[in-house]
Amino acid sequence: MIGIAATLAAYGAGTVYGLAFTNPLDICGDKTGDGVYMDARRDYSLTSVDVDSFPPSVTCHWTGDHSTEVVWPWAAPLLYAGPACSVFCFARLLINRHKRRRTPHDHEFEA
Repeated sequence: MIGIAATLAAYGAGTVYGLAFTNPLDICGDKTGDGVYMDARRDYSLTSVDVDSFPPSVTCHWTGDHSTEVVWPWAAPLLYAGPACSVFCFARLLINRHKRRRTPHDHEFEA
């Protein structure tokens, strides 16, 4: 359960709570009165946005030939670590059940 929860949290954070799919321009910059999206310091204007759903990635391309990645760097590794944790825990559970079935249990009470 922890692995699944971590995966869902990472994907939610990676897509910035769904804004990456509905309006990625709002994630990258601030809209000015002229309708142009600018960076926080108002140095560059936004030229395009690339959105990938898996692994989550939102790349903002600015004038001046530079790009910024909006998704947090820990989102993608956690996205893969979550299922790995789930598989590992499930395998350990099956191994422990198998070992308990093979070992004889003494159900008699000693007087």
